[in-house]
Amino acid sequence: MTAGAEFRDYEISKDRIALWPRNKRRGESKLLVATRQRTGSSITDSSFSRIIEYLTSGDLLIVNTSRVEPCRAYFSHTGSGREVEFFFLAAVGANRWRAYVRGGGRYTTADSFSLGPLVAKICGRGESVKEFLVEVSSSEISDTESKRITEILRAHSVMPIPPYIRDGRAVAEDQKYYQTVYAATPGSVAAPTAGLHFTDNLLATLKSRGVEILNIVLHLSAYSMQDLEVENEANPTATEHYMITEQVWQQIQAKKSKQQRIIAVGTSVTRALESFALLDSATRETSFNRLLKTTLYITPGFRFQVIDALLTNFHLPRSTHLSLVNAFYGADRIQQIYTHALTGDYMFYSYGDSMLLS
Repeated sequence: MTAGAEFRDYEISKDRIALWPRNKRRGESKLLVATRQRTGSSITDSSFSRIIEYLTSGDLLIVNTSRVEPCRAYFSHTGSGREVEFFFLAAVGANRWRAYVRGGGRYTTADSFSLGPLVAKICGRGESVKEFLVEVSSSEISDTESKRITEILRAHSVMPIPPYIRDGRAVAEDQKYYQTVYAATPGSVAAPTAGLHFTDNLLATLKSRGVEILNIVLHLSAYSMQDLEVENEANPTATEHYMITEQVWQQIQAKKSKQQRIIAVGTSVTRALESFALLDSATRETSFNRLLKTTLYITPGFRFQVIDALLTNFHLPRSTHLSLVNAFYGADRIQQIYTHALTGDYMFYSYGDSMLLS
């Protein structure tokens, strides 16, 4: 890597991509702790269960309480019987969704797809070249009962684990593993994976030792699972929605005034906090407790105003998340950390191990 270049790409073998949480138990991941130094970082190999050793009374952890809903469903093409995967991204009206449809380009509005009592039809294109508009209906349900369509669709769908985990084929155990213990507000189609390591007992221990924990919401979109495409690298357009309360923002400012650490649990928390900080003060005053939009793409050169440390997983090459950690910690340091993890026995991506950057 040349001086000043961004660490964007690396080679990883498939056996280093975690298909399950380590030992199939929450909270048993490895933890890489990196402390910033002038010429690089000091690196300590630890375990997530010992994270309290690297936190201090008065530290403020901020977590994302967005909840992942089952949204990947496997319909049968009427006529051929072919299985077709639908990934429902967001509702855009009564019984209509933006969705990814596997092989959707081969179908027309004349095609229909069935799943239990449900019938789906592609009725147009979505917001990006990969998206379609999909209408889901059932002859058993009247238009006035449209909410039941969503309920039935959720019941017939599975958790949207990323495609690099068992080809995206979720099983019942993923209902537990691919959800943080503090998830509360439905709206994500991908998990805020930095928080998957926490258990209720560990959170209680942190609080008992003076670490404060506050909640925000950012609903993750499907772009979290993808590499940057060449044509979109300069300006990814993914829009995500977030909300920050006035109380949380005031407590953050109080911590900053005391020079106590603000630790973001994940890149989604970072994106929300730094997006909110970029608003002018008058706009912020009228934006508390409201769902706001962000298209912020954090790359090297970005000036962080809120976070002092970052708890995160190991990210995909060429991803917006990897760009963010480059921006926060420095490309040379991130390359040093990833090299250390790759030569060790760390596991990568959503169900993989964790790192604390401070």
